[in-house]
Amino acid sequence: MPPLVRPKHPETITLAPRTATIAAHCDVLVVGGGPAGVGAALGGAGAGAEVVLVERHAFLGGNATAALVMPLMSFHTQRGAPAPGAAADLLPQDHGPGDPVVKGVLRRLLERLHGAGGSLRPSEQTGFVVPFDPEIFKLVALDLLDEAGVHVLLHALATGVIGAPRPDGVVFETKSGPIAVRARVTIDCTGDGDVAVQAGTPSEVGRADGLVQPMTLMFRVVEFKRSSFEAYVTQNPKQWRGVHGLWDLVREATEAGELRLPREDILFFATPHDEEVSVNSTRV
Repeated sequence: MPPLVRPKHPETITLAPRTATIAAHCDVLVVGGGPAGVGAALGGAGAGAEVVLVERHAFLGGNATAALVMPLMSFHTQRGAPAPGAAADLLPQDHGPGDPVVKGVLRRLLERLHGAGGSLRPSEQTGFVVPFDPEIFKLVALDLLDEAGVHVLLHALATGVIGAPRPDGVVFETKSGPIAVRARVTIDCTGDGDVAVQAGTPSEVGRADGLVQPMTLMFRVVEFKRSSFEAYVTQNPKQWRGVHGLWDLVREATEAGELRLPREDILFFATPHDEEVSVNSTRV
């Protein structure tokens, strides 16, 4: 599929002035409903502030749910050697016992997520990562905000700020037209610094030569037969390390023209469901 290429000599047009409906006045405006945004909103509400959280998607969770970036990585110290694990665990095997260094909102989220059947608890068996179900994650995050009294607006994209360089509001595009939310404090949790950049904050993209880390499109596969996978790894022990491998199969399929994959291995991660696997093996 050919992408739309940026014009070499772009033309511009002047847009007509327009008005935006002021949707709310609040103490704290959180832009972005990913893990950072959920944490910021719950923290503000817990301190007694009136909080509005705005998210561009139809759900919360950010890249954890929209892009299936899973599992949640370890947030523990390491006090000893890791315990040996089985290949079919599909979980990191390089993290020994440790203690959490992040609690607060994260602990509340994980407790609710586990109680809803949406995650495994971090432990030596999981390599202290947290396999989770993204659909249950969405619901749990929404429940936590609802219980805290946070006002949530979905399907709204931040496109401008009011009062830069110290903004006292943000403009959002919605299906009903532009709206604005005014706030004493605005917290940018967009992941890309959208609001901060629009307010004039200096920014840079990529390394010195302009290149950035390639994107990965993650996906889930069901009816994954762990016993068959474990049998293959047992017969080919050099072809799997913790959560990645299958180098020979990737190379053979690539040479045969059966696979177009600009990388040398496949990554599998376990989820809370026995016959499901999360795959991290594309490069865009």
